Amino acid sequence: MTTPGNISLILVDDHQVVLDGLSAVLGTDPALEILRTFTSGTQCLSALAGGPLPQVVVMDVQMPEMDGYTLCEAMTEQFPEVAVLALSMNSSGPEIRRMLQAGAKGYVLKEAPKDELIRAIKAVAQGQNFYSAGATQAVMHSLQGDGVPVSAGPPVRLTPREKEILKLIANERSTPEIAEELSISENTVETHRKNLISKLQVRNLAGLVKYAVQEGLV
Repeated sequence: MTTPGNISLILVDDHQVVLDGLSAVLGTDPALEILRTFTSGTQCLSALAGGPLPQVVVMDVQMPEMDGYTLCEAMTEQFPEVAVLALSMNSSGPEIRRMLQAGAKGYVLKEAPKDELIRAIKAVAQGQNFYSAGATQAVMHSLQGDGVPVSAGPPVRLTPREKEILKLIANERSTPEIAEELSISENTVETHRKNLISKLQVRNLAGLVKYAVQEGLV
């Protein structure tokens, strides 16, 4: 059972030796509590459906059967309150951007030092974004190669559920009304709303409505 105040984790990697190593490294920090580990995305998604939910899922990106992109998108759709931190050997800018578009709150390279990984976990658990220095540099180079100004972030891609909720928000539906219509909890609606504000880099509900209008959602 997770101690109050601790950050609960699930680890996902298709190599058991990596999971063992991560468990040993993260176990040195008393603020982190590893609930379970999984060697496939399908196992993780099935377990999450049965609960209890962790605060953070640390996942590999390149996995057989269900890769990190697919798993992250599914989690963003079904469990928006769980923060995803990608941990990968892949330092390709476009691939990192793809993972962030899928909903990951952070991206850390496996070559990063232990302290950086722990800082990343604590940051995303608090609702912040965290990208390791190597990942940030790779994305910046990728954006420059695409002719995108370096100040621009990765292109925003909303999940079908996020678009659905954004459309209802823009149509002046209240949180209880959205929850009832979509058969989800009010807390889940609020989590989606906060994630949308963060993801679209707007300041408030007015910003969400403006975005929805610009994108033709209403």
